[in-house]
Amino acid sequence: MSNDLLARFSTDPNILIHQIDAAQDRAALVAFTAEEIRAAAFLDQRALTPQSQGALVAWQDVATLEVILPDAAPMMIFHIGHCGSTLISKLIEAAGGPRGLREPLPLRTFAMMEANLADGLSVWPRDDLESRLRLFLRTCAKNPKSAIKATSICNNLIMPCLAAGVQKVLFVTMPAQTYLTAMLGGENAALDIYGSVELRMRRLRQLCNDRIDDLADLSLGQAAALCWACENATVAQAISADESKRILTVDFDDFLKAPAPMLTTMVAHFGAAPNDAAIQTALAGPLMSQYSKAPEHQFTPDFRKQLLAQYASEQAAEIRIGMAWLERRAHQHPPIAAALAAFHN
Repeated sequence: MSNDLLARFSTDPNILIHQIDAAQDRAALVAFTAEEIRAAAFLDQRALTPQSQGALVAWQDVATLEVILPDAAPMMIFHIGHCGSTLISKLIEAAGGPRGLREPLPLRTFAMMEANLADGLSVWPRDDLESRLRLFLRTCAKNPKSAIKATSICNNLIMPCLAAGVQKVLFVTMPAQTYLTAMLGGENAALDIYGSVELRMRRLRQLCNDRIDDLADLSLGQAAALCWACENATVAQAISADESKRILTVDFDDFLKAPAPMLTTMVAHFGAAPNDAAIQTALAGPLMSQYSKAPEHQFTPDFRKQLLAQYASEQAAEIRIGMAWLERRAHQHPPIAAALAAFHN
């Protein structure tokens, strides 16, 4: 099976590197169908079925295919989480934009290694990280029109991806107070926040060159504010460094106020010719009334608005605590101040 998948891998756009085993320097290949990829909100274990064909291969065997892989990179969607990025990815695809590859696991490995490098904790040196990321991106460009939507902890890969050949990046975000409301009100709030806060604290310390705080001293609202600060400060820095202006930023609430023109702008940003009929068909279809990560559940913009109002009332005290932490730290650390200036409208 491994030889068969590897032989087909360089040309079949539906065979993907599903996971990277850094410790043993291997890659897990999985053969999906085009429909499975189209339907997947997450290209992780949740995308696998009993019928999935997979194989573990040495990374060096993947690297030997570099000479025949497309000399190209996919486009990228980055985001801060709980901000409608899955919906936007699906709408762009439905409106004639690139095929979505949503949240492939290898990007999480690369993001962790990128953070580890700054602390001397990566098992890969910088050159290996860059060459492996470039190769992975090329394997995702076998379909010439593809856009990877990264996981929300992967925003530290924006500049490495641009350096690896990515031509266009979309960043989906929302103001800090809206983010705190969405995160704190969710059913799994503590799990969602604390599941990534250690990594984000480490990255924020790297950005600010300061210890900032001890996690044990932070309330849940302050931890959520830290998550917002880390990701948006990371992207604000990337935008400042990107002289070619390849990063388009979208506030999800602004998108909901004017979806047609903003979807048109996003499709055009990714190099497709926007078609008014295709835009309207995508927006009038089921996507705008479904929860994108679980389409069997109804979730309209009006319902989201009502839910956020409920969360804002229930979590008012913790939201205030989180926002106060964010304002204090912005006065002390320019990267956090830059995030507030850029994204907290």
